[in-house]
Amino acid sequence: MDFETKEFERWSKKLTNFVYDDKIPFFNILVPTEDTVKFKEIFKILMRGGFNTLINGETGTGKSVII
Repeated sequence: MDFETKEFERWSKKLTNFVYDDKIPFFNILVPTEDTVKFKEIFKILMRGGFNTLINGETGTGKSVII
């Protein structure tokens, strides 16, 4: 939500450039996509609100890295 214009924004506006760092372990790498940005932001909001949250999905989708 863009609070200045009072309009919804696309998740893609929150994407950052991905720069590979060979010092980061492979399983800790999270490539920013619309989905990973969306789930990370929603998870942060729920955690701040004190809500219990369960993240499920297929192997390799970034669940552990987001948490």
